[in-house]
Amino acid sequence: MRTGKSLCYSPCSSELTPTGKGDICGTKAHYYKDLCAQLAPRLDKQLGDFRAYQQAVSEVEKVRRESGKILEEVRREQDDLGSSLRGATIDIVASALSTYVPGSKGIVTNEKVKKGADALLQLTGEQVAYLYQRFHRRLGKRLEEYLDPARRLGFALGWDLARCAANYPILVFFDTYEEVDEGDQFLRLVMAAAGPRVGWIIAGRDNLWSGVGQRERSTTPEYGYKDLVPFEHGLSINFNSEDVGAFTSDNIREYFELLCQHFPCEPPLPMLAQDEITRVWDVTKGIPLAVNIAAALYSETIDINQVTEEVEGRKEIIDKMVYRYLQHTRIDERERGKLYALALLRRTDEPMILAQALGLTPEEAKTRYKETLSHLHRRYSFIFTEKGEPSLHREVRHFLRLFLLERRKEPEIQAINSSLKESIETALQELEQQRAYSTLKERLQDEDWTALYLDLCEHLYWLDPVEGLRHLLPFMIAAAIYNRRINSEAKQVGEFFISSLFIREQNNWTWATSSLVKLHNRKPSPEELHGLEELHKLYLQSPGRLPALLNSPEELEAALCWRLGEANLRQNADKAVEWYEQAFTVLSQEEELKEALAGSYYELGKKHREEKRYDDSIRFLSQAIDLKPRYTYAFMLRGLVYFDQKQYQIAFSDYDTAISLEQNSAIAYNNRGAIYDKLQQYNKAIDDYNVATRLDSTRAILYNNRGISYNSLQQYNKAIDDYNTAISLEPNYAPAYYNRAYSYLYINDVEKAKQDFITAVEKDLNDLKAKWMCVFVSLTEQYPGLEVAGHLDQLAAIKPQKYTSLVCLGVAFGLRGKLKKGLIQLDAVIHARSKSIDAFFWKGMLCAYYYRGKPHLAVEAIEQALANGLPPVLLRPLYWLREDNPAFFEQYARPLLERYGV
Repeated sequence: MRTGKSLCYSPCSSELTPTGKGDICGTKAHYYKDLCAQLAPRLDKQLGDFRAYQQAVSEVEKVRRESGKILEEVRREQDDLGSSLRGATIDIVASALSTYVPGSKGIVTNEKVKKGADALLQLTGEQVAYLYQRFHRRLGKRLEEYLDPARRLGFALGWDLARCAANYPILVFFDTYEEVDEGDQFLRLVMAAAGPRVGWIIAGRDNLWSGVGQRERSTTPEYGYKDLVPFEHGLSINFNSEDVGAFTSDNIREYFELLCQHFPCEPPLPMLAQDEITRVWDVTKGIPLAVNIAAALYSETIDINQVTEEVEGRKEIIDKMVYRYLQHTRIDERERGKLYALALLRRTDEPMILAQALGLTPEEAKTRYKETLSHLHRRYSFIFTEKGEPSLHREVRHFLRLFLLERRKEPEIQAINSSLKESIETALQELEQQRAYSTLKERLQDEDWTALYLDLCEHLYWLDPVEGLRHLLPFMIAAAIYNRRINSEAKQVGEFFISSLFIREQNNWTWATSSLVKLHNRKPSPEELHGLEELHKLYLQSPGRLPALLNSPEELEAALCWRLGEANLRQNADKAVEWYEQAFTVLSQEEELKEALAGSYYELGKKHREEKRYDDSIRFLSQAIDLKPRYTYAFMLRGLVYFDQKQYQIAFSDYDTAISLEQNSAIAYNNRGAIYDKLQQYNKAIDDYNVATRLDSTRAILYNNRGISYNSLQQYNKAIDDYNTAISLEPNYAPAYYNRAYSYLYINDVEKAKQDFITAVEKDLNDLKAKWMCVFVSLTEQYPGLEVAGHLDQLAAIKPQKYTSLVCLGVAFGLRGKLKKGLIQLDAVIHARSKSIDAFFWKGMLCAYYYRGKPHLAVEAIEQALANGLPPVLLRPLYWLREDNPAFFEQYARPLLERYGV
């Protein structure tokens, strides 16, 4: 049984490509002649077996000879027309006549012929019509073979293929088709005539399927096969997308496992560990061909380290990959230079520099730029269009650049880089003149300038990596404050060349990339901080010769100080201020730095407040406000410091300013409300709290604080409502439970108060006041046992210096009968806190026991406790005096208890 034949052509070894020389018909004839010559042996045929094609060749030549005779006759018979036709060839005349014939599509591909037709045939419409009639009378239907010989030849060759496919189908495969696709329009005629039993596979870079969508493939629109082939007869597969077909780590593991299983050697090849597989991927980027090369090297060396770690192993992979990329291109020295230049360029979106890479002079760039791009784009399979400009496919660029890096000192590569560098320097000089920059900042914030400067650094690296680093480092330092995002691009430039640097320069580069690439250094790693410090030392002690465009050593040092200020802000605010102040001496006009310095003063102010160094805190916060007069948070924090010092009027002034700057700040209104509360202006406090809760109804503290003011106005139910809201918003907010407990005491609901004090302790185990109040509210009319005194001792030991601890200790002494010691502790509290509630009450209790002959001392202390806000329900311990000091009880305590209904 006969099966179909499959014919595979590799055009790079054939002569199918139109030469662009000779006449138009000659171009077509050569194409079909070459195609027929390659088809014949693969079909086991002789050239003579293509009878339809051979007959067509003969008839086309015959028509051309007759056309020549007609042209000579016209020249002799018509003087006016003859003079216009003097020097015109039969192909030029065909071009003129094809413009007259409706629907004729003469294929004129030779540019010289086109220009000749334009220059020689300045014919009128009547003259062209006359010529057409003259040729038509003599040639008749054969006139088409004169005007469009490609149709006749292509169809004839297609008919011969159809006849060959009558017994078995034929599949024709064109490999690397971009080498011959300039003749695709001729091939389409063959395809049309060959019929459905001849299939065609066209493999190449050009997107002939999409046609006009592939703009860079040709300078004129072309219809694609998608527009011509019936849907069910065509299939497009795009193997040229990025990463299509790349191996993953799992694919590489499976590939090497198969290699180890089937490669014949003793002992067998060892399987690769995961880290070794990762290294293979790093070297090959998962490209199947590169993986195959790595596998072959592994089978030879039986040592994966020689493949992935040793220079020679990596070099062999690179060399073989580049050889593979270039072997199917008709490459000459000039075109190789263009491909090298494309690989050497950092970017291809700067037309004049790209023109230099393509070997065009400024004048040629004006007229031949698109033509040259189109030529490269269709000629080489690894060049594709990206954003309207040619780019090398990523894998090709990767390996080609590594290949060039190994050979960067060779004269050819040096010459290309020098030429590109000079072109970039010229562009930079022109930009400097056009925009007249006066500062580093202006340059660093201009996209065009930074792009060109990085391009310059790239080519300086290619020529001399040390010189490249000398230009790139100061750029990165300046960009670290003026254009922070650009350093990620700068890192890409230098990272490629790091292995070409000496150890000292590698250290400099490591310091720069570890500390300058991030947008800021607010949370630095130890490596970041070290890198900044080392760079500062380097530029402080020995900055070296700076590039002319960045020759501002003081500004560069200030930039490093700025970043060091950032790096230290959260770790050491004092150091941060020192660095920022150094930077500020040079860059005092930089608003961003001014804000950063103000922020560092703020952080120091906050730190000193926490340390209760209030004067220092106020000094730094005032400096922050001087630098940033609308610094709301600095006014608020300074107001808190004044509040801590009980300088309520000054605090009030700072919060007035804060509110004028930030009228929607709930916290500012809350804090000013707290000041009003301290000034006992409770209604004004409530007004501020009302504004605060309207601005932010989600904060428990706002409702808690308003509850305190309602409590001070003896509006206990409103206070309890606010505490309830606070608790609903934040169920674990202990202060709300504590304060609600006090409000319950004022309305004589001891049980609810006791439960809230217990809950407050549960929510905050460190709340000593709540623990003490749990004891206080539990005291009844009966004198407690000594176990209560022991419990109070335990509470006092938790935080011995707190005033609540001293109260607990004083009460514990009193319960044990050590009245004098107890009074000493309580007096210490009263001396420090004249508004104390519990200290005054318990002083009165101990005085009633200790100073029996001076009842007024006890009375005065208890009355002061009530005046300070002691809930009357807490007077119950006075019942102890009913037995212990009956006279005092009857004369003073009973009337007091009855007055409050206790």
